[in-house]
Amino acid sequence: MSVFSLVAAFIIGAAQGLPPDVPKNHWAYPAVNKLFEEGLLKGYPARSQPKLILEKSAKFDLVQMQAWKDKWLAKGFAVEYPESPYRRDYGNASRYEFAVMVHAVWSGVKDILTKTDQASTLQAAALGEVGNLAQAISVFDYELTKLGANPKQMIARLNDLQDSGHKLFHGNR
Repeated sequence: MSVFSLVAAFIIGAAQGLPPDVPKNHWAYPAVNKLFEEGLLKGYPARSQPKLILEKSAKFDLVQMQAWKDKWLAKGFAVEYPESPYRRDYGNASRYEFAVMVHAVWSGVKDILTKTDQASTLQAAALGEVGNLAQAISVFDYELTKLGANPKQMIARLNDLQDSGHKLFHGNR
């Protein structure tokens, strides 16, 4: 590589800005930095995630709820008790039973994203469910309220966690 190429790569890298989410002492920094210098990676300005809202028009969809429940069980965000009368028989589950599960998953995801000792892969998986969880909270707004939960505050907490959760690539800062 010529001196001119090195200077041009440095200027381009400096102009684009090296990846701010990869600290210089992180193990991946040299590789990511090299990709930036060679123009193979381009940075994009940071943007905030769209705010989650409590959707009053959210409708219950049994198939969607089954898919979420299965995913949440597989990831360990939900627990299914063997003595449960609706174990795998979703058609017999009441909306209140689903609402209790949604609240339990919300509580688990909130705990995972607020604890710094959790594995980043688990945090990333929890972060990936924030949107689905907000939609589920919207679907069961009435039931959650009747059970003593505050769906608006639950959504607000998910927004806070989503904003802070997208900074999961911390390295050794």
